Amino acid sequence: MIDKNEVYYNLSPTRSRLSQSELNTSRMLREDNFLDQILESSYIEWEHVKVIITLILYVTGEGFVMIGISLLIPVISTPWRMSDVEKGLTGGSVFFGFTFGALVAGLLSDKHGRRFAFRIGSLISTIGALFGYFFYDRIDYFILSNTIIGFGIGISIPSIISLVSEITNTSVRSYIIGWVWNFFVVGEVIGCLIAMKYQMYFYENFNWRKLLLFRSLMVMRFIIFSLF
Repeated sequence: MIDKNEVYYNLSPTRSRLSQSELNTSRMLREDNFLDQILESSYIEWEHVKVIITLILYVTGEGFVMIGISLLIPVISTPWRMSDVEKGLTGGSVFFGFTFGALVAGLLSDKHGRRFAFRIGSLISTIGALFGYFFYDRIDYFILSNTIIGFGIGISIPSIISLVSEITNTSVRSYIIGWVWNFFVVGEVIGCLIAMKYQMYFYENFNWRKLLLFRSLMVMRFIIFSLF
């Protein structure tokens, strides 16, 4: 004998909507598995190489920018009579901007794509670096410049790393991203060598401004990298 309540339950709109939802979920999982299979069977091609090189150059430039801030603080702190709070704000302002940039990165990437977010972040960092070079005589301007640079980096770094993660084979993904971060130290070494070459640790010769110029040029490269 047929149970009317069971028939009603199976034919109810709620049951139908639930079944459709389950079908959609199953379809999405199959599509994800299909994409994973494509990535697993793919090799490193020229498009992968371009993105990886872009990430390497960007991380190198980021290392240069970070060490540049650390090198400048001891040079300008005494002539500018900076307090301990101002020293802390100058050094930490780039990370303050980075924090908010990382929050924006996800929104931009999901709405407009990883490359678009990377380009926007690079443009913002360039504006901040140029601002710091031309308006270098006030500590609040210097802090603002570092914050803008950090905000741009906070947008760019998660976007480009996500792009690399999404297009590379899982068997080499962790190795690529791990080795790329070694170039952060390379950027720091380059910054130290340039500072030693031009004796940027003397405030009186104003060569420390060249470090701001090199920082601007290094950050301006980000826009060029983002176009490829």
